[in-house]
Amino acid sequence: MGEYVGVDPVRVRKLADRLGELEDALSRHGTLIRKNLKTWESELDLSLLAQQVRAVGDDARNMSKPGSLRSDLVSGFVRSVRGR
Repeated sequence: MGEYVGVDPVRVRKLADRLGELEDALSRHGTLIRKNLKTWESELDLSLLAQQVRAVGDDARNMSKPGSLRSDLVSGFVRSVRGR
């Protein structure tokens, strides 16, 4: 449990961006998704779709925050080391 675990901030940022794109797609096409699933007599609870879209968006924003903060800290450190 005491071992260091690292993540690649670039990959986390890409994942956050993709989650943001998923949120956009679900928001744009949510009505069509619900319509098709009703047409196919799906047993899925469609009332949860809006909650899931919000959750995906929240996840995307939460994942991008540490990456942005880390990037800002690294940029500030590099500028201070270079004397800028």
